[in-house]
Amino acid sequence: MKRFAAILLFLTLSAALLHSQEAETASPGAELTIVPRLDLGATVSNEDTRFTMGNTSLYSLFEGNFSENLSFSVENHWLAGFQPPVGDFDFTPTKDLYKYLGHSDWTNWLDWAYLRYDADSWFATVGKDLMYIGGLEFDNYDYEVHPVLMSSLSNNFACYQWQAAAGWQNETTALSFQVSTSPYGEHPFSSGLYNFGLKWVGEYGDFDNNWSFSLVGKGDGKYYPLVSLGQRYTMGDVALSLDYWNAVCSEEEFLLEGHSASLTALWTPSEQWEILVKGGYEHVNDTVFRDDFDSFRGGMAVHWFPVENLRIHLAGGYNPLLGFAAHIGAMFYLKTHIGR
Repeated sequence: MKRFAAILLFLTLSAALLHSQEAETASPGAELTIVPRLDLGATVSNEDTRFTMGNTSLYSLFEGNFSENLSFSVENHWLAGFQPPVGDFDFTPTKDLYKYLGHSDWTNWLDWAYLRYDADSWFATVGKDLMYIGGLEFDNYDYEVHPVLMSSLSNNFACYQWQAAAGWQNETTALSFQVSTSPYGEHPFSSGLYNFGLKWVGEYGDFDNNWSFSLVGKGDGKYYPLVSLGQRYTMGDVALSLDYWNAVCSEEEFLLEGHSASLTALWTPSEQWEILVKGGYEHVNDTVFRDDFDSFRGGMAVHWFPVENLRIHLAGGYNPLLGFAAHIGAMFYLKTHIGR
C-alpha cells in the first residue's frame, strides 16, 4: 500500500510542478508513460528446469520541458521480475527496489531524475543519470531488453548515478564531460568516491557511434579506466552494431579486468516486426577467478507490434548467468500528455 501511495504522490507532485510553470513559460508540456511488462518462461541450467517471469516489470517515464531551454526526465522502476533462477518460481521481491543494497544504487527504484539546460550549441545536465559507460547497448530502455541477450555489464553494473555534466553539440556530434558518484561507494555522497567521464556521440550518415572513457573510483585512490566503444552501421532496414568494453562485470565485484564484446543485428522488415539476433564474448583475467575465464552468450528475439503502443515478444538464448532461457511476453505503453 505504501508503494502505491508513493506512486500517486510522485504523479501528483510532478503534475503540480508542471502546472505551476505554465504561467511562467510559453508552452511547457510533458508526457507520462506507464510501461507494464509481463514475461513467462523457463531456464535450463545444469539440467535443472525452472519457471521464471523473465523481465516482468513496471516502469514509469515522465519527461518534458519547463521552457524552451530547460527540460527534465524521470524514470522510475516500481516492480521487478528478473533475477537468476532461485527456487521453483522466480520473482524478485519488489521490496528489494526500496531498500539499501550496500552500494550507491540505494535509490534503485529511481533510475534517473535530471534537469537539462540547452543554450545554442552548449548543454548541461544535473541529477541522477546514466554514467558515461555502455556504448550502444545501454541506449535501450531497461524495460525493452531481454537479459539473456545482454552483457554482464548491462545485467550487473550499477550504472545510474548522481552526476553533473556539460558538453557541446551540433547536428552530427556531441562531446561532453561528466562527474558522477561511484557505484563502489556505500553512500553516493558521503563515500567520497567519484567517476570522471568523457563521451563522444556521433551520427554520420549510415554510421553512428557512442564512445566513452571513464575513470571509475574504487577507493584507496584507485580508479578503473573503463573504455566503452559502440558503433553501428545501418543499411536499409538492417542495423549492425558492435560494442566493446575493457571489463567484465559481476554482481559482487562489479568491474573485473578483461574484455567484453557484443555483436547485434536488427532487422526491421516493417513497422509491425523486428527480428533481433545477438551474440557476445567475454574474457576475464582477474585474481577473483585465479585463471583466465572465457564465456559466450547468444540468442534472438522477435518483436511484433500488432497495434500502436503494444509489443508482443518472444526471446531465447544462452547466457552464463542464466543458462539456457526463453520467454514469451507483452509490453504496453500507456501514454498521457500534461500541460500541452
